[in-house]
Amino acid sequence: MIERILRNGAVVLTVALLSLLLVACRNQTPPKSPMEIALTESPGAQRFVSIESDGSVALDTQTGRLCKTWEWNYPGEKMGTGLDGLRTCSKMLQNDADVVEYIRNKREGR
Repeated sequence: MIERILRNGAVVLTVALLSLLLVACRNQTPPKSPMEIALTESPGAQRFVSIESDGSVALDTQTGRLCKTWEWNYPGEKMGTGLDGLRTCSKMLQNDADVVEYIRNKREGR
């Protein structure tokens, strides 16, 4: 009789532990990507810092990317800087907002 009670108790305990494990695994959120962390977890930081004396190129302090502060280029000229292909900071901001929205929607199952 005692063996039967112990066996039934072990079965109940096993089922309870497996249920708890299943619930814990379902409620885990996937880890954030480095890009998502950079774009969402530094709200008070100054985002862009000029790195050129004329202010034409800036460093995105949240992601480490470079951007143009205004739409400029030197096509076909000898003074092209190699930075002509950079996106503007405003385009980068819009793209980043789209990326964050996509990530959040994906997490929420939309």
